[in-house]
Amino acid sequence: VSPAALYADPGRRSDVVNQLDAEGVYERNEALFRRKDGSTFWGLVSGQATYDAEGRVVHRDGAVIDITERKRVEKKLRESEERWQRLVENHPEAVFISTGGQFRYANPTGAQLLGAEAPRDLIGASLFQFVPEREIAEHIVARGQALARGEATPPFIHRIHRLDGEERIIEVNSVPITFEGEAAVQTVARDITERQQAEEQLRAAEAQFRGLVEQSLVGIYIIQDGRFVYANPALAETLGYETGALLGDVPVEAVVY
Repeated sequence: VSPAALYADPGRRSDVVNQLDAEGVYERNEALFRRKDGSTFWGLVSGQATYDAEGRVVHRDGAVIDITERKRVEKKLRESEERWQRLVENHPEAVFISTGGQFRYANPTGAQLLGAEAPRDLIGASLFQFVPEREIAEHIVARGQALARGEATPPFIHRIHRLDGEERIIEVNSVPITFEGEAAVQTVARDITERQQAEEQLRAAEAQFRGLVEQSLVGIYIIQDGRFVYANPALAETLGYETGALLGDVPVEAVVY
């Protein structure tokens, strides 16, 4: 059997021989081979040439290692990485990967969140430049230590400073991962500034309303399932009860006819 016939592409054999004759060695290069039954497999090819006194090749030694399974695993890994890449690149939430407190990856949403023009502008930057010092001392250091130990951490809310100086409030969830062979942290973050502001405004409005109700000279109450769940001081005084005594235990029909 001709050696060239063992290659799925006979021209590949010529490339191997030419390099081997010219350089004397051919080290660990991949090639697709064909078996006797016609099936193919990936092999890792190495070779060495022996020359005579006049520099002519008189002998070639070679070895082939079957790496088909390794190639299959590498292909599945590439496909998995491509799926992950497509997913996070279009993810509506910010996704970051960091090692040693520095950004190694950021998706477009992450760049937008931190005020960068493009994700590449964040690579190598320190996470801590975006976090107020009080947040670092209170939360970030302890969470980073836990993640470095491979421990999961619960989601939490903290403030950040964008590159343009604007302060935002984000909710983050971080998990330990391996990235390019290194221990790393993957963080998913969402901007909740507007939500937090709306909740604060609602709490302020509720407090203002409660203040008006509590100070009202008119008795005001809320009934649920035949019981008082709220009664202001004016109503309690009118009915002769302590304010707290009305709630839950006193049936409405006992005082309202």
